[in-house]
Amino acid sequence: MNKSKKIFALKIGIPVILAVGCISITWIFNTKTLVASDKTVVVCEDASELNISDDKPLQIVQRRKIADISGLHDIFGFNEKNQAIVGIGLGKEEFEKKYKDKKRTEMSDEENDEAYNDIHGKLYKFDLETLKKIPLKNGKDIVDAEDVTAGFSPDKTKFEYTFNKKQYIYDIKNDTSKSYYNREMCGVWSQDGNFIINRVAFGSNESSNNLYVYDVKNNIIKKIHIDDKVFVYCMNFYSEDGKKIYFLGEQSKEDNVSIRIQGIFKVNIDTEKVEPVMLLPYFNNKKGSRRNKNRIYDDYNLIDGEKKIIFEGRLNEEDGIFIYDIESKRFHKLIASPEKGVAFSYWLSPDKAKVIYTISRKKGNKRFWNLYGAKISGNKLINRISLCKDIDLGGIVANMIQWSSNSKKIIFFEQNSEYNKNDFNISDRNIINMITFK
Repeated sequence: MNKSKKIFALKIGIPVILAVGCISITWIFNTKTLVASDKTVVVCEDASELNISDDKPLQIVQRRKIADISGLHDIFGFNEKNQAIVGIGLGKEEFEKKYKDKKRTEMSDEENDEAYNDIHGKLYKFDLETLKKIPLKNGKDIVDAEDVTAGFSPDKTKFEYTFNKKQYIYDIKNDTSKSYYNREMCGVWSQDGNFIINRVAFGSNESSNNLYVYDVKNNIIKKIHIDDKVFVYCMNFYSEDGKKIYFLGEQSKEDNVSIRIQGIFKVNIDTEKVEPVMLLPYFNNKKGSRRNKNRIYDDYNLIDGEKKIIFEGRLNEEDGIFIYDIESKRFHKLIASPEKGVAFSYWLSPDKAKVIYTISRKKGNKRFWNLYGAKISGNKLINRISLCKDIDLGGIVANMIQWSSNSKKIIFFEQNSEYNKNDFNISDRNIINMITFK
């Protein structure tokens, strides 16, 4: 089945709660030889500092709920006019009527794909004020929600997607789409919205280390090849000066391919020179050994003028959210715990000053989430506030929380998920939440 078009994998549910304890040990970082030791330094911040107040505390000024949206499966963002792009599929009754008693295990790959497409649905421009929805069309056809790649531009005026194995940019104001690449790609927007960084879609014969930088204003595409010694997992940051692309990568030790090292790298767009920015210790890549080693999960962001990296990962056998100071080469723990059965994620605001994060646990067959907001101050979180407790968040994890471009609003939806007898997870009668901060 072709279910891996997006550049980011689903985030892995990882144990995490706020904790005070930490381990601090030494490690070595060498940017020239790409050498790291077996240990890391983790600086533990006092958890009591989460209660510190400052002159501009994080405060909620408005909450709003939009209820009873049948088939809502994902939210891909919204603009200042409160127009969201959403994926709406079949509701529970519609799905059961079409598929009746046919079990997923008895379906062919083609039937499975069709069922999943029916669940994920089509793309619509959804007005959060009037509740009017307009299909996002390419010609006569409505675009599949599964075909979103780069999605919303940072300024929320454009939306990038795949259609018939070509890449398109949708103008949200004018409801028009324009093709810019005659090939199926996976990409992310640059921070200023002037570029889209693409690579070939999953399953292609071409090397995933080939990046294609599309200049939106000048309609120019430049190919960049990352040295094959470093395997590119995903890239989600384009430098502020427009000269570098940061990416999550991994490489083998020169004398032993089973011994690998993971980290954040950067490539110069003009020279194609690759340099490490943050490296973790080497680990053995044998089956079953990766889970308990130091690693970075899919989400990371550069903050503080590209002087620090905030990321989800595992350090010293503890999962959490950390900040890495590039100059001092030290890790600072924000949220972490060894407790099992707990998952976490975070979403950074566009101004890089605030985060929304979740701590969740399973109850029966469902996972319920506690949602928090906090401000970033140096290498710690302050002004933590509770936003929601024990809710069933809907959508792909990377899309669960969507920030407005001015960093003052978030939207997310609670889903009334039901596992029907055919083992499909159907989103039905969902609620969109909007929270506005001071």
